[in-house]
Amino acid sequence: MFKRILSVFLMVLITFSTQFTSVIQAADSKTATFPEPLSLENVTLQIMPEYFTPPEFPTDKPTLLHGYFLEVKNNDTDPYSGPLEFQLPQKASDFKLTYVGEVIAGETVVASYDFNEDTGILSISPTEPIESGQSQTFGIEFCTTEIKGDVAKSLAIDFVPPAPIKVLDVLFIAPVSATNIVTTPEAAANPPMEGVESFKMTIPDVQKGQKQSFKMSYDKEGDKTTEEMFLEKQAVQPAGTPADTNQSEMSPYLVILVILFVFTMIVVLAILQRNRKLRGKANKDSSQVAAPISAELKQLRKQLLAGEIDETIYDERKGQL
Repeated sequence: MFKRILSVFLMVLITFSTQFTSVIQAADSKTATFPEPLSLENVTLQIMPEYFTPPEFPTDKPTLLHGYFLEVKNNDTDPYSGPLEFQLPQKASDFKLTYVGEVIAGETVVASYDFNEDTGILSISPTEPIESGQSQTFGIEFCTTEIKGDVAKSLAIDFVPPAPIKVLDVLFIAPVSATNIVTTPEAAANPPMEGVESFKMTIPDVQKGQKQSFKMSYDKEGDKTTEEMFLEKQAVQPAGTPADTNQSEMSPYLVILVILFVFTMIVVLAILQRNRKLRGKANKDSSQVAAPISAELKQLRKQLLAGEIDETIYDERKGQL
């Protein structure tokens, strides 16, 4: 009798365990679903090795900054209020989501979003519905440490479109002082600006689920990031120059974005209007880079990147410094 009861108990336990495991596997295997009425008019991938190191990120490995800038069009007859789901490579080495934004009335703001660290699904809730036949632009940035090598360095990334893309632009931005730069597939070189070399390629009519693979290799000694090199350049500006004035209010992160994106004239999506606007404001006071930035402003920028405050609060507090 006892053996029969034990046998039944074990069968129930095994059945429950199997079902529970299946539920867990199903949850882990969930992937983002992009709404059918929507399409991607333009997507710009930015690949920026050794650009900067975000707060609370490993400092003993070179950082790879990824950027997705997506122009989403609503092809339905009704407005679309969301959400929008994007699959991110959360299992990549030291993955860290650093920025999620959207463009509202020509202004770039921090977007409302939810990120599932287990599945890698980023769900963005548009502040305003996307009207029928209209487009809205979103920006996603994250960092990983997938750069291999000490001096001869290389990286490889894959991108799987969640929907058909009319035009896919890929922008490689090499670190300052990098040499022997090679991109695969081969991308066209842009004129260097401020010591930064960039390369662009355009791929039309990319199908949903059609994996795109990109590689980049270069030689670079040392572990200084592009941000650190620009800050060193700031420190050697002569005293008494216009650089000692209002531009000190700018985050080094935004200063370098301005240099890399506005000067190269590559990324033309509306998400980058924030950088053009900040650059125009700063250039009224200075054509040079800024004096050292206060610890308080660095902390504010850290909070903005982490999504702890929005850009309105950031601007208000910055004005109080």
